[in-house]
Amino acid sequence: MAPDQLRQSQQALQQSEQALKGGDMAEVDHHALLASRYAATAQQTARLKEAQQVVANAPVERSQAIAAAQAARAQQAEQQAQTAQQQAQTAQQQAEAERQPARTAIAD
Repeated sequence: MAPDQLRQSQQALQQSEQALKGGDMAEVDHHALLASRYAATAQQTARLKEAQQVVANAPVERSQAIAAAQAARAQQAEQQAQTAQQQAQTAQQQAEAERQPARTAIAD
C-alpha cells in the first residue's frame, strides 16, 4: 500500500509543478496538498507495517529469551554440581587422611 501512496504523491507533485508552469496557483495548492497527504499516508503505512512486524516477531523473541534463560540456569546448575562434587571429594580425602593416623595407631 505504501508504494501506491508514494506513487500517488509523486503524481500529485508533478501535477502541482505543471499547474505552477501554467500559473494556476489554486491548482498548485490543491496538488501540493494532495502530494503532502499521500506522502504522510505512505509514512504512516510504513510505520504500521514495521509495528506489525515487531508484533509478529515478539513470540519468536520471547521463545529465544526463555531458551537463553533456561540454558543459563542449566549451566549455573552444572557449575554448582561440579563445585559440590569437588567439595565432596575434598571432604572425603580429608576424612581419609584423618583416619589414616588412627588406623596406624590401632595397628601398632
